[in-house]
Amino acid sequence: MIRDLTEGRPFRVLLLFSLPMFFSMLFQQIYNLADSLIAGRFISEAALGAVGTCYPVTVIFIAIASGLSLGANTAAARAFGGKDWKELRQMIPTALLFMLLLSAAVMAAGLFACGPLLDLLQIPSDLREMCEVYLRIYLFGLPFLFLYNMAGSLFQALGDSRTPWRFLAAASVLNVLLDLLFAAVLNMGIPGTAWGTFLAQGFSAVGSCAALLRPFRRRILPEGAGRLVRWKYAGIILKLGIPSVLQQVFISLGQLSLQSVINPYGSGAVAGYTAAFRINTLFVTTTMTLSNALSSFVSQNLGAKKTERVRAGVGLALLISEGITLLILAVCLLFREPLIRLFVTEGASRETLETGTLFLTVAAPFFPVCCLKNTMDGALRGMGAMKCFMAATFADILVRIFLGAPFSSRYGLEGVFWVWPAAWIVGTALSVLFYFFQKRCRIDRG
Repeated sequence: MIRDLTEGRPFRVLLLFSLPMFFSMLFQQIYNLADSLIAGRFISEAALGAVGTCYPVTVIFIAIASGLSLGANTAAARAFGGKDWKELRQMIPTALLFMLLLSAAVMAAGLFACGPLLDLLQIPSDLREMCEVYLRIYLFGLPFLFLYNMAGSLFQALGDSRTPWRFLAAASVLNVLLDLLFAAVLNMGIPGTAWGTFLAQGFSAVGSCAALLRPFRRRILPEGAGRLVRWKYAGIILKLGIPSVLQQVFISLGQLSLQSVINPYGSGAVAGYTAAFRINTLFVTTTMTLSNALSSFVSQNLGAKKTERVRAGVGLALLISEGITLLILAVCLLFREPLIRLFVTEGASRETLETGTLFLTVAAPFFPVCCLKNTMDGALRGMGAMKCFMAATFADILVRIFLGAPFSSRYGLEGVFWVWPAAWIVGTALSVLFYFFQKRCRIDRG
């Protein structure tokens, strides 16, 4: 359902808009966690480590897809808020075609660079072959990944957060069922989990694109609309999206640098870290849900020149997301080891359990800091202040890249885990400063 975010009480509008996005995130995490949970419980501890080792690599591709999709979201939401139907008519099909072509190019590049990239990570020998098999199958599903992300972002730009949630929920359930069938019943091992993800992504991509084009034809595309694909909108998407892409790629590179520091500690430590990091990812993506909702809200209201609603929306989004964060923080600290045990069999090594609980002990108390950064980043994206948004993230990543190896040498594995809080503090400080500067320039002055 297409919804105008420029009308109605900001709290109610944000809550109704973000709730389906929150459930989308929940199912997205089920989608992402399925491979790790099933690999760890039904294949082997080494399989869990292999999937976890591949995760930072797959996040690079997710970063490209979601970053450019956020750029399209900002442009489309502003056009929708300003009731510029002509621009929307040409932007939507251009965005989908552009993402399809780009995904084919990224897939080819990924297949070519897969082996050398895994070599750089210093992967333990017992994980190397499984990593490459999983990653190569994953790469073949990139067109589906790219199209789903673009369709979902365009839905959100039009104020519809329910439709992409429905497709993602169905795809998540399908992914779990296929993973169980292929890995646990048919004993296909790591390839089974990868093929399950491939098929589920295909379902969500085809379904969401078809659903997007239906209201597009009925409500936005009148008869005699003329030419639908104009490549100038691809340029606009790139201009707004590249900072988000770089932000998420920087995060992935920072994660890869830390993964390469952790890998030499052995497969047990890698498996424990993988389980804990998946829990950390669940928290981050939870707060990113409201951050993305806030971006659409801010973009539409700036397009409609309703600056008072922008100020109110940012405050409300921060209040809601910090409340959720405190709940997640309490669960992570009170149930550290049981959470790690969800990912492993009963015979898991003590090293795996201790590594996972150590990461949560160090990182979880700083979740509210990370939440503040994500909220401020959502506001900056909605304002179109992409350089500020990217600069704050780049500082966060530099901390990860430059502190990982020295902290490991001096303080061991616990020292590596302290890099996360350090990076969050630096990045958050800059995001907050940039937000208040942009607020004064773009909102307070009208």
